[in-house]
Amino acid sequence: MASSSNPKAWIFMFSILPSFLKFQVNVNILLLIILLIEFCSLSLYALGGSIFKIFMNKHLDKINKISALFIFAMALSVLYKV
Repeated sequence: MASSSNPKAWIFMFSILPSFLKFQVNVNILLLIILLIEFCSLSLYALGGSIFKIFMNKHLDKINKISALFIFAMALSVLYKV
């Protein structure tokens, strides 16, 4: 919804639309294609987010331990100026 209501995106799409085509028919087709592509890409983005949430919930303990080890290693490197 956010990018479909963005006027800069519409100006860009209409600027690449050739002027020699029948305007009304092609604008409707272009609008349909743009909305379909946007719906598919945002749906994939949401699906990826939900899969990432499941992954993070399963492996939260491992991620916390790895993060703690990394911070500890960084502290040692600062302490000993390696």
